[in-house]
Amino acid sequence: MQQAQKTRDKVSMRQLVMIYIITGFSPAIRFLPAFTAQVAKEAGWISPVAALIPIGLTVFFLHSVFSKTKDKSTFEVTTDILGKYASAFILFIHLIWVLFLLGYYVRLHGERLASTLFPNVNMTFFIVIILAITSFILRSGATAIARMGEFITPILLLLYAFISAFLLPNVRADALLPVYFNDAIPIIKASVGTLSLFSYAFIIFMFSSMITSKEKTAIIMIKAGSVYFLMLIILLIMSIGLLGSAVTARASNPFLIIVKQISILDTIENIESLVIAMWLLSDAMMIVTLALVALNIMKCLFKLSDQRNLINILFVFIYIFSLGIASNRFQMDLFASSIIIYLNTFIGYGTPALLYVVGKARQKI
Repeated sequence: MQQAQKTRDKVSMRQLVMIYIITGFSPAIRFLPAFTAQVAKEAGWISPVAALIPIGLTVFFLHSVFSKTKDKSTFEVTTDILGKYASAFILFIHLIWVLFLLGYYVRLHGERLASTLFPNVNMTFFIVIILAITSFILRSGATAIARMGEFITPILLLLYAFISAFLLPNVRADALLPVYFNDAIPIIKASVGTLSLFSYAFIIFMFSSMITSKEKTAIIMIKAGSVYFLMLIILLIMSIGLLGSAVTARASNPFLIIVKQISILDTIENIESLVIAMWLLSDAMMIVTLALVALNIMKCLFKLSDQRNLINILFVFIYIFSLGIASNRFQMDLFASSIIIYLNTFIGYGTPALLYVVGKARQKI
């Protein structure tokens, strides 16, 4: 039984970072262009560069903490470094936050389907459908989900590169330049958006209790982070460079607007349907990933032998919470811009730093 469980949970670092990329696609195209344009205007496209130092430090912390713990899970490493009670408290904080994010993304996914594809269908129907599909997928185990992400991620990157190839030549330099020294403070403030998107690194480590190739944590994360970083830069250049900072800041989805401008030889149009498909696929992977992380944390906190028994209970809670989290889309956007990005940043970068500092002080790493 234990051997079968280990087989179902075995995931490599390479698979983890692929899941990291695909789950970060949807939040990036939905949120980042408008946020950076609003804060840093035409200089917003440079804002990811200002986030490189804390991102690099976090990669260093995670590598230092996990690279030499080949046979230990993230939960065991956390307990070993922080102690039983402190680690339980940290994991409980992460559980609350992951459940909040899960409810938020489930609600957002339901609203997106109702508003973009099926305006005459009640949002609740889509919430039930995504929770049912996620429940079915979760029972296959972390290994199967990781393999699914490993298959989907290259396809998503190729589609994104295909779309970018048609949009980048139309970028207007006057919409991106000039950038002055007095733009430094707005650029730093806008970098919080990028930091928030990179802040899920520690959460991804709780995707499975059996992670292989952890000795290559730094190099694998740097490679994946470089790909994701390039995606963000291109996204901002295309959005601000085609629409201008003023329009980008006010648009609900700048990327979808610029994609509608693509026409290939006057024969292939409406490519936005492809973007919506990519968007929804990324959302679905985000929901599955967060749900699996929540189940793994609960398994650790409550000393369970198999977390699958909690799936139905979890999704009843998420269904209720997703409907009550906000009354309209405006409140959802307000959550993202004023709460989620800052708490994501605090939790996502604070925890690896805490583990590194305490681990060094106690000579555990």
